[in-house]
Amino acid sequence: SPARVHVARTMSADYVSQGGAYGAVYGTLAVFLCISLAIGYRFLRSATQDSDQYLTARNSQGIVSLSLSFFATGAGAWVLFTVPEASIIGGPVALAGYTLSTLVPIAIFGWIGPIMRKHLPFGCTFSDYVQLRYGSPGNVYCTLV
Repeated sequence: SPARVHVARTMSADYVSQGGAYGAVYGTLAVFLCISLAIGYRFLRSATQDSDQYLTARNSQGIVSLSLSFFATGAGAWVLFTVPEASIIGGPVALAGYTLSTLVPIAIFGWIGPIMRKHLPFGCTFSDYVQLRYGSPGNVYCTLV
């Protein structure tokens, strides 16, 4: 009917064209890029720390803060969704498995971390430690693994 055709034409006129949509997206990205660069440049000029302090934050955090950070990084969102599901399906054994898989890496890191710091006090990454301890062949192997 003619009324339906008219409604369809007026509804399609409300949409943004493809070029307008691309312009809005790229324009928004450009504005936020400029704002981010300006803020970064302002903080860069007022920075009092060197690159080592910025990258490592060496000796600035306590054990609780670091442990929670590593837990959140390693566990992620699966803690919220997978553990309850596995506990319902697999019972206490599945819950114990997920608990161990979350805590064992943190415990290993807590055990190995001081050893790495003793041997490489100004190192930044695990790759730095492997390079110092085993040389380039060990570092290449570690990178490939």
